[in-house]
Amino acid sequence: MSHSDNSDWSTDEDSDGEIEDTVFDTKAPRPIKISTPVNSAKFHPTNKIFVAGDFDGVIQAWSFDNESEVPTTELKLKGKAHDDSIRGVNFSRTGDKLFTIGNDKQLLVSDVETGKAVLSITESFEQSPYCIDSCNEFVIATGDEGGVVRLFDIRKKNPVDELLIDDGRCEDTINDIYIDSNGKYLVAASADGTLCAYNCKRKMFLHESESMGADLCSVTAIKNEKKAIVSCADGALHVYNWGEFGHPSDIFPGHDKGDLVCCKLNEKVVLTGDFKGNIRPVNIQPNRIMGILGQHQKNVPIECLDVFNEELALSVGTGSSEIRFWNTTSVEAILEGSKEAREGSKKAKKNEKLGECRKKKFYGGFESNFTDDIELKDELHSSDEEGDVGEDKGDKDTDEKQNSDEASPKDSDSLSESDLGPQESTTECESDSKLKSEPNSDPMAHLMSAGNKRKAKNKPRKKKKIFKPLI
Repeated sequence: MSHSDNSDWSTDEDSDGEIEDTVFDTKAPRPIKISTPVNSAKFHPTNKIFVAGDFDGVIQAWSFDNESEVPTTELKLKGKAHDDSIRGVNFSRTGDKLFTIGNDKQLLVSDVETGKAVLSITESFEQSPYCIDSCNEFVIATGDEGGVVRLFDIRKKNPVDELLIDDGRCEDTINDIYIDSNGKYLVAASADGTLCAYNCKRKMFLHESESMGADLCSVTAIKNEKKAIVSCADGALHVYNWGEFGHPSDIFPGHDKGDLVCCKLNEKVVLTGDFKGNIRPVNIQPNRIMGILGQHQKNVPIECLDVFNEELALSVGTGSSEIRFWNTTSVEAILEGSKEAREGSKKAKKNEKLGECRKKKFYGGFESNFTDDIELKDELHSSDEEGDVGEDKGDKDTDEKQNSDEASPKDSDSLSESDLGPQESTTECESDSKLKSEPNSDPMAHLMSAGNKRKAKNKPRKKKKIFKPLI
């Protein structure tokens, strides 16, 4: 940030009013001040163009250059579009058409290249429309002050398809609406504290969340439309899982109580603007407020925020006639503790190979020669002495046994006849081994002898006859 500047950077000759305590970003285009307060402003989705609608129903378009040393803006188009103040402006997804709504209850479709009106839809709103968004080039969604969400298909002869809430679910103004990139689901944030979901393709109401107890001011989507971020007037950001809008999965307080608007900066960071005019980048999951990016005007609530290509942001204050710009290239998402950080660390550990660096780290403590540092002393322990004594005794016993065996050998003469004679008692295993060792022996004879032995064992014993003496 640089010094404060009170000079008039207007594009109109009849601009008036002084802005106090404002500091502009020198890395972004200088603020634009016009004669009439601005309600809404929006960047073109691809080209370096932005438009704004004021309280007099005038639409103005500027081109900007944020890459030069001194960022500049240039007025390209200015014209009367509505009979009353413009409440919202929005480009189609391709940027070929511009949609505007106003207090005159009119929906105006204009061609971006020529700047001429293509279609005007009047007498379609019972109450003044408040917010607008588009699915594609032909389908437009609006929310009005009566809590009614409408779809307009400009290809049809009767382009109005109403999504009415007959049982009075939304009893207050629809502050903001968001349509996903597929054009299927629409989410509406209401001032009665509820979040409503619709199916645009089937043109039907899906469900309504429970009341949050405070106004829901704006809604956007991040994380590749997996999370919906809703700003609440109690100073908290509500995080919803996309498609599960009954109750927020996370609530992140941290802002002062009051009107709070938000817009997407990138897939992990949103910009918030509070009722004091402060603009903050906020990281979502992990939830962190990353300081203050700037202040639109002291004690002036932020009415509108928008971002171009994650590089430049614009802000509009409630009742303010100034459009200010902020360089957002220095805002980086926080990855610490996030799912991406955990996955990255796992991949790094998995892909890390055992190289020279890791070898040096592992063997770093073994570089020095331990023989130089450690002195080994030949000292015996008491347990070592006992073990040596036991081993000596065992060696002596074995030596004595060997000597005795050598001194008294058995001679063949001293053996008895029983020792030299054949041993009749042999086991079956020994007999089998003998038969195997004799090549000329008949194996059938061995089987016969074995069978006879079994029969002999199985034969019942005969009872001995007892002779009684005859008297």
